[in-house]
Amino acid sequence: MGPKKGSGPSKGKAPAKKRPAPQVSPQPSSSDEESWPIWQELQGKILALEAQKSVQKVPTPSVVPRKSARESKGKRKAKLAALAQELMQRCDALESLQVTAGDEQEADEGPSAANTVAPRPRRGKAAAPELISPEVELQTESFLSEGPSATTSHPGDAPSTSGSASDRALQGACPRGQRSARGSSRGGLGDWREEASKAIGMALAPRTRKGYFAASVEFQEFRQTMQLEQAWPIPVEHLQQFIVSLYRRGLAPGTIQGRLSALAFVAKVNGFTDFSGDFRIKKMLEGWSRERGQVYDSRTPMSPSILQQLGEQWIKLCKDQYESALFKAATLVAFFGALRVSELVAMGRADTSCMALQLKDVLLQDGLLRIMVRRSKVDQSGKGKQLVLGKCSIRSICPVKAVQEFLEIRGQLPGYLFSHSDGSPLTKYQFWKVTDMALERVGVTGMKFGTHSFRIGAASTAAALGYSTDQIKQLGRWASSSYRRYIRPLPNV
Repeated sequence: MGPKKGSGPSKGKAPAKKRPAPQVSPQPSSSDEESWPIWQELQGKILALEAQKSVQKVPTPSVVPRKSARESKGKRKAKLAALAQELMQRCDALESLQVTAGDEQEADEGPSAANTVAPRPRRGKAAAPELISPEVELQTESFLSEGPSATTSHPGDAPSTSGSASDRALQGACPRGQRSARGSSRGGLGDWREEASKAIGMALAPRTRKGYFAASVEFQEFRQTMQLEQAWPIPVEHLQQFIVSLYRRGLAPGTIQGRLSALAFVAKVNGFTDFSGDFRIKKMLEGWSRERGQVYDSRTPMSPSILQQLGEQWIKLCKDQYESALFKAATLVAFFGALRVSELVAMGRADTSCMALQLKDVLLQDGLLRIMVRRSKVDQSGKGKQLVLGKCSIRSICPVKAVQEFLEIRGQLPGYLFSHSDGSPLTKYQFWKVTDMALERVGVTGMKFGTHSFRIGAASTAAALGYSTDQIKQLGRWASSSYRRYIRPLPNV
């Protein structure tokens, strides 16, 4: 049978060509949807950077490949990973070219071109953190001193090949689009790091600064002894080993916390992460505190009766009347003013902090002794606090009378209030050494006296006389209920 009518091609006409179906570019599958915006963002960034570059032509990276119907999922992921690496390399190359062009322009134009984009810092081994200088004289000594080399993992810091250790410590990570700290000297600031270092040092009390330095050195020596890597930030495991060694030496948890505070300060001032507050560290200290139980302050408070007996010993112990009047006035002002020893006398012969009482801080007027405490342990900013002492009914221990007699011999030479006849200040060591000798002569045995016994005795005596809570807090300049730790029975002498 022949073909059906109309089924074959018409006679004399060319056969009609079949039109192919339009091909649609394959779209990313659901597994690539999360990665797709990344390629678009990188592609747009590279095109923007290429439009701005003017030094060297960098070939435009290839477009994001479209997946083929025959490609497997594993091949697509491999291609995407290779493309990501290529895009990042080209992006860094474009940025480097842009920075090179900016530096050349800045070299020609001078300081006016200080806003050129700086290169992005790389991850790497940074310089070792500096330890805290133990020097108290902040005007001449830098706050940070050179530290030993160490392996660090400071994010964002680039390896430093020149400059002092203080410079490297204060040079932090520089975000993209901002000039690094190394170029700041072109702006006219000069050696700003020294000024910054000095400011950081002045934020600490002199004793705290010395304590932090000692704790830093102790930790570095511990890691050397235990052959631990000098890594910064400090790994938590290193801190755990360190505090275990301190506890085995008999240190209290509170003392160990002080060591950790020093290490935390060193880490923060160098821009590292502080791990001293890690959960494991806290629980270790908490466990030791539970094991040891509450530790009570065993220092004996000074009392008016003991002060009366000490007054009879000054003439026997001191070489002349000047020294006798000096120690009598100092001990009475310490007791009735509830002063800390650092507020009363110099901490050493070389102490130039002027934190202790000066002659200008004392005023005798209308039978009252007015004392200005300019700085204290809890007042590092120097706001100051005025104390007013009145006359005592027992004339042998009256602070107003004792200071008046001492000033008549001392004269009006400016400087420390409690100073020797040659003008040198009465130091903490001299003050307590002579006082301790006088206590031995009195016959006080089996008691633990110290320089803080005067402040403890003032609070305990005020409580025994029926002073109110507010009056006791005002006497010792306490802002909280911590004064309660100082109230204890007076010694029966």
